[in-house]
Amino acid sequence: MCLQQMVTQQPVQWDGMDNYPVTVAGDPSWTNYRATVAAMLEQPGYVELDARASAPGNGLSGYHFRISNTGQWSVYAEAPGSSFGTAGAQTTLASGTAAFGTGAWHQLGLEVRGDEITATLDGHRLATVLDSGYPAGQIGLETSPWATAQFDNLQVVPEPVPAQAKGPSLGAVSPNPAQIPAPGGSATLTTSVTNPGALPADAVSATLRVPAGWTATTATAAPDRIAPGQSAPLGWQVTAPASAAPGAYQATAEVTYAEGGLDWIGEVPVTIYLSVVPQSQMTATATSFQPGYPPGNAIDGNPGTLWHTEWSPDRAYPPQSIALGLGGSYNVSGLMYLPRQDGNPNGIITSYRVLVSQDGTTFTQVAAGSWAEDETLKQVTFPPVRARYVELAGVQGGNGYVSAAEINVIGSPTS
Repeated sequence: MCLQQMVTQQPVQWDGMDNYPVTVAGDPSWTNYRATVAAMLEQPGYVELDARASAPGNGLSGYHFRISNTGQWSVYAEAPGSSFGTAGAQTTLASGTAAFGTGAWHQLGLEVRGDEITATLDGHRLATVLDSGYPAGQIGLETSPWATAQFDNLQVVPEPVPAQAKGPSLGAVSPNPAQIPAPGGSATLTTSVTNPGALPADAVSATLRVPAGWTATTATAAPDRIAPGQSAPLGWQVTAPASAAPGAYQATAEVTYAEGGLDWIGEVPVTIYLSVVPQSQMTATATSFQPGYPPGNAIDGNPGTLWHTEWSPDRAYPPQSIALGLGGSYNVSGLMYLPRQDGNPNGIITSYRVLVSQDGTTFTQVAAGSWAEDETLKQVTFPPVRARYVELAGVQGGNGYVSAAEINVIGSPTS
């Protein structure tokens, strides 16, 4: 008696969505546990044991332990898909090779305790990794499409985590977003780490993960130990390579430590703008705005606020525009537009024009085009032009409105 994957070809699609062999079980609120299952591949392919997984629909997010008949294995984290029927991005946490093959039973194990994820094969540990992205979820079983395989003796055992131990608590990174005036330049980032648990945190390590080619030099190092309830400052100097293109970049402040017999991890994302005009010195005006949604919301550094054209008592239809005073003279070469981030498509600009001006009265068009109606960051570049004002005109927008969560201008001060 066992669970067997029998289907050998893609079933009839529903709403154009690909199917794949997967089953989930357990409670979505499960947090710390050890799952084991016996698995046997009947033909070449792979099998998976998953933990802290979501139910299928837009992929099976959570932690995955996959091994193929060739012995190639990986532990990876899968993010939720962007829409129903789509799988999310996969991040490999560990990988290697081991003996597996076909026609033979092997025991797969996946243990999740705190931020530790441990994969085992036939009782032997393959890897222990740290990740804090998925704190709870069900267990899952998967096979490659459409390899036949068998599963048996599934067990899920709770793994207690010391009640007094807790993962690191990171303070807000300052500044965030950070500004680097030009390629080759630097900025200093600071934050703090707190041990919120009742036990000492040992082997404390702090890192600023930066894009490829960038460098991060420690300015304020983490102590080796943090007492319960205590905090410590952290700091780095981040430097952009001279070859870096202007735009928005992502970094991550990460702290790990050992407490209560477990390893823990804490992370805070950081946005770094390279060759971007500081929003703090800019001003904004618009051809229309709804009370409570002024144009200044588009340059406040907060993606949770937005500028929106008027809808009541009188609706303002596109085209509508927002003009930004840069607070000085710049060689402007691009613009970044972040649509509203609340899942509402109203006002997401799908057709645009970018104009520049020296006096704020006479504007000259430097770019035009179209953007997808989604929440992703949009960017347009053009040959450098001297300007004190930049205007973004929404020619068309979602459901006949125009809005913006954030707007940034790419440029460097004129000499």
